[in-house]
Amino acid sequence: MPSPNAMSTISLTFLHTADVHVETFENLVTAQDAGTKAEHHVNTKLLEDARQLGADNPEVIKAVQAEVAQLSNDGASLVVCTCSTIGGIVESLSNNDSYTPQIRTQRIDRAMADAAVELHSNKAITTKIVVVAALESTLGPTQALIESSAKAKGRTIDLSLHHIQEAWQYFEAGDDKSYWKSIAYHLKRLPKADVIVLAQASMANAVNFCSNMQTPILSSPSLGVAAALKTLKQ
Repeated sequence: MPSPNAMSTISLTFLHTADVHVETFENLVTAQDAGTKAEHHVNTKLLEDARQLGADNPEVIKAVQAEVAQLSNDGASLVVCTCSTIGGIVESLSNNDSYTPQIRTQRIDRAMADAAVELHSNKAITTKIVVVAALESTLGPTQALIESSAKAKGRTIDLSLHHIQEAWQYFEAGDDKSYWKSIAYHLKRLPKADVIVLAQASMANAVNFCSNMQTPILSSPSLGVAAALKTLKQ
């Protein structure tokens, strides 16, 4: 955690559930706005508990809320959660009247969900969206996320969910290339859709192994960072 003397300089704090995300998001912030200072906080137990108990478990919700409240108290102007499984909990804390001062939060995948449902400029067109996850616990929260984006923007969607069961073992082993290649293998064999949504931030680089695919593939890191930086400037 940052020292008290550093608190006033903190603008953006990322809440991660895996160490691997720190470098990814630090690089994205630097590339998009080198003048913004980013802090990174990792708590792997939040995801472990959410996988075991469910993201709607009261104890999981309480633990995530406490974590975010502490980050805000430590000086974060905006807390951005990069974990899709607990992202909904974090997002719900934004401007919650229960906290003084109020906490500003975002989930990294909200911008991706908004982009997916707004793929067609014509609101009358139903957008066929395929959500793909390497971690099954992410599917439910991501489905709820996209459905909420569609409702907020007045869009009609046809949503299907796909779990790539064997991919996560590579992520846990630190074998990133095999992880992304396993995801890409399945992406190339999905049913026809208007857009493919990668439910987890860690999946983003699978796109590099899908150069011949015609279907747009959306991932959360770059879009989410851009949305967070925009929020900070408002």
